This record gives sequence, C-alpha cells and structure tokens, in this order.
Amino acid sequence: MQLDEAAERQWKIIKFFTYNLLIAAPLMFLFVAYKLPAESGLKGAMYLVCGFLLLWSALGPTILPKIKEVQLQQFKDGKLKKMTPSRLYFQRTIIGLSMAVAPYCTGFLVYVIVGGYVQMLWFYPIGIFWSIKLWPRRRAYEEFLQNLEQI
Repeated sequence: MQLDEAAERQWKIIKFFTYNLLIAAPLMFLFVAYKLPAESGLKGAMYLVCGFLLLWSALGPTILPKIKEVQLQQFKDGKLKKMTPSRLYFQRTIIGLSMAVAPYCTGFLVYVIVGGYVQMLWFYPIGIFWSIKLWPRRRAYEEFLQNLEQI
C-alpha cells in the first residue's frame, strides 16, 4: 500500500518516538545508573516490593488490547471526529510504547530508591520482551490504515 504524504510523515514520527523510547531511554538509564553513586542493595521487605514491581512491569501491558479495542470502537462510532486513522494509530502506538518503556523506568526507580544496579537489570528482560512485542511495524500500520479506509 502506498501511503499519502500525511501518513508517511506520521510513520516517521512513530519511528522517531520508537527509537527514543525503546532504545535511547533504556541506554540512558543504564548510563546514569552506572555514573550515579548508589546506596547499598536490597534489604528485607524491599525484596517483596521489588517482586511486586517486577510482576506489575511484566503484566501491565496486557491491558493494551482492551485499550485498543475501546479506541477503535470510539473511532468507528464517530466519537473521535477530528482524528485521522494515522493519528489514531499514532495514539495507540504511543500508549503501547509507554507500556513497553515502563519496565525500564521502574528498574531505574528501583535503582534510585534501593541502590541495587543488579536489581535494576532484573527489569531489562521484561522491557526487552515488551519492546520486541510492541515495536511498531510498517506493514501493520499500512494494514490498519487500509482497514479503516474501508469503514
């Protein structure tokens, strides 16, 4: 499918946000944590808190399909009158990217609060998993736009 100029521009913006949120931000967190002096590691109840945060980071993005379903239904019902299909996809993508970057942010927060560099790294496999799963693909973008044009 050939994209019009506005949709192509929107795709470039999506790529910009994707690279910044899913590549640059996690690397920045690693660099800052490496340079920032840390307190001592986890103590007692902080292991429990860290476990809950890991679980939350792992399961948080599972709500995305419901969010996307509600947005699509609102678009089809005409409640999002000023929104173009490419803008709707952009909005859905930004929500997904924020969910994917959340484990990295949470890991950095654990580092700042507790001071455990290793504990921060516990969150990175979760972030990498969600980054791969939620990475926007051009083909999906084109199919999404094509499906909405038929409505």
